[in-house]
Amino acid sequence: MIDLSTINPLSLPSIALEQCRKLPDYPGIYFVLSASDDILYIGCSINLQERWIVHHRYQQFQEIGNVRISWLQVIDASQLNVIEQELISYFNPLLNKRRILKDGKTSQHKWNDANQESIKKAQLAYNKKRPIWSFRPAPAILEWLEKERLKDKNGNLESNGVLLNRQLKKLMELESKLYQ
Repeated sequence: MIDLSTINPLSLPSIALEQCRKLPDYPGIYFVLSASDDILYIGCSINLQERWIVHHRYQQFQEIGNVRISWLQVIDASQLNVIEQELISYFNPLLNKRRILKDGKTSQHKWNDANQESIKKAQLAYNKKRPIWSFRPAPAILEWLEKERLKDKNGNLESNGVLLNRQLKKLMELESKLYQ
């Protein structure tokens, strides 16, 4: 595994947000950096260039202004999710946890007695609407899943959803055998 203390997103190759179409087309981890060199967001993709053509936070980053993207090539694409999660835990970027509102301010829900029930209800509603996306497995589970990821006849890795569904089905079959 990678020694996270040796990764400095400020010393990696980088480009301005507006030049995102010039990103390389290989697998990697990307870091969104502010003008003051804060790490705003960390993500991963099997194709950095394609990811940024339709990035869900592009508009938010544009509104922040003076943002650049640095990247780290990852040769073994099956390790992307594991490395991404470890880097997010290590660097704790602001926007991997908060949403940017239209006025440019961030919102952060604090888990306390005053809003505990409303947060639980909102999370349950989200989980029901998007069960796969709301699943946040531990790094050990992600590692196990990556080891089990299959390739199709063209050599493309199966999607996260397909992998997760296949593994859940396998676990349910094992569980049912235990109770027979």
